[in-house]
Amino acid sequence: ISAMSLPATRRPTARACWRSNAASTGTPARGCSSAKKAGKIISGGSENIIYGIFHQDSKGQSVINILPELEIKVGDSNQDSAGIHIDPHDIKISPKTDYNNNQNCLKGHVTSATMLEGNVRLIIDIGIELISLISQEAFQEIASDVFMKDIYVVFGISDVHVF
Repeated sequence: ISAMSLPATRRPTARACWRSNAASTGTPARGCSSAKKAGKIISGGSENIIYGIFHQDSKGQSVINILPELEIKVGDSNQDSAGIHIDPHDIKISPKTDYNNNQNCLKGHVTSATMLEGNVRLIIDIGIELISLISQEAFQEIASDVFMKDIYVVFGISDVHVF
């Protein structure tokens, strides 16, 4: 169904304001504001998309504050608030703390473990739910304690994609 076949009251009213052909000079189309709006396209699914407020911690590290007691270290950002995405394959699980300055290590507990295409999909509660996809071998190493003890979710600062 095309927009023109809809009644006039239901036709889309949005219009393209930036010329997109190869000869474009980057100028707005007639009747449009000259202010450009930047955006980002991120790869990945809809899991582990988190919103919060950015600030600098006491050590000068950029962090996003998710909950009063939950912060995630990110690369430098000049935004006040935004979202982040962490690929489930980038989230590792450890039975003990594994802290260093270039990664996040957050305490939590597993609430669900299911098989998914040869991997194990874990839902981990760290104050919010995070999804991790780990190999069956990695799961076997922690399987005996995974539902009885707290575990640590570990991922690098570079694994946190700001949008």
